[in-house]
Amino acid sequence: MPIWAKIWRGLDNILDALLTPEVGTATSIASLILTVWILTSIRSMRMHYLSTARVPQLLQDLQKNTTGLQSGITAEEWEEAVDIEMVKCRANLNNLAPKLRPSRDSINKVREQIDRYLGAERNKDAARTVYILLTGLNQELVNVLEDKKWSDPHAR
Repeated sequence: MPIWAKIWRGLDNILDALLTPEVGTATSIASLILTVWILTSIRSMRMHYLSTARVPQLLQDLQKNTTGLQSGITAEEWEEAVDIEMVKCRANLNNLAPKLRPSRDSINKVREQIDRYLGAERNKDAARTVYILLTGLNQELVNVLEDKKWSDPHAR
């Protein structure tokens, strides 16, 4: 019997041993687990880099919104300026919320106050409440970014 026939017979025996229903089931389950792990790892890495890139920009935008609210509240014709800043601020918060899980409660509090202001309570006290909450959120975000620098060795 030629050598290639012996090799073919050996491969055939190996394939027969591997192609049993038990082995197929086990490899399917292992493949599913590996696929889920890879997908969660990719999502985690994507969110990390997305938040690393976008959160500082959004923080700057929120600081501009805070300054705009402060100047709008003190202006004589305050309503239109404050309304515009509230809408911009809500858009920035909507963009920021999925990127920062630790600050989501604070973000939601500010969004609720903005929605309350835009809904019915268009007065200076409601605008001041949003301004105060937004100032606190800005500081919280600065702290989160500083903590990230210390916890991520590549960010320094």
